[in-house]
Amino acid sequence: MEPEIMTAISWGMVTTGAIGLIAAGTPLVRAVSRSLFGRAGGIFQYQEASAFLTKPEQQAFDYLQKALSGRGHVCPKVRIADLVDVDPTSLRETGDRMRALGHIAQKHVDFVVLGPGYKPVFAVEVDDASHAREDRRARDVFVNEVFAQAGLSLIRVKPFKLGRSRALAAAIDTLKGGQP
Repeated sequence: MEPEIMTAISWGMVTTGAIGLIAAGTPLVRAVSRSLFGRAGGIFQYQEASAFLTKPEQQAFDYLQKALSGRGHVCPKVRIADLVDVDPTSLRETGDRMRALGHIAQKHVDFVVLGPGYKPVFAVEVDDASHAREDRRARDVFVNEVFAQAGLSLIRVKPFKLGRSRALAAAIDTLKGGQP
């Protein structure tokens, strides 16, 4: 067969195959699009959140910034999965790491204080009234355990009472070069 004819036949098969895949894949494309973007015919609509930090979190952020006197950096709303990792010795089966990360990937702490070298020194949770709910108490127990296992301090404070927390004062003093 002539090379030009062979090329035309090959190109025709590729084109026919591509059209067939597109036609067959259209329901699949629609399904994937719906799962990624929401309802059929358009994506969900998004808007800016009304506030990045709640009033108690704003007060806590300001307090921490002032108390640190430039000797540390305050990072709000940090994902726990960005602070701790899964201990590889605890993994027994394929997929265990992803399952373990799944427990912490969508949880965050209110603040993380970074010290020299941008190393996390301690985290702060502002325990407002929502922490009295049963589901939040269970979450708090889990988060406390994660931080304990990772060897990272987690300090819980009541809203608008950061100045009364001895644990927080001690952590800040240590970061400033004082004794624990």
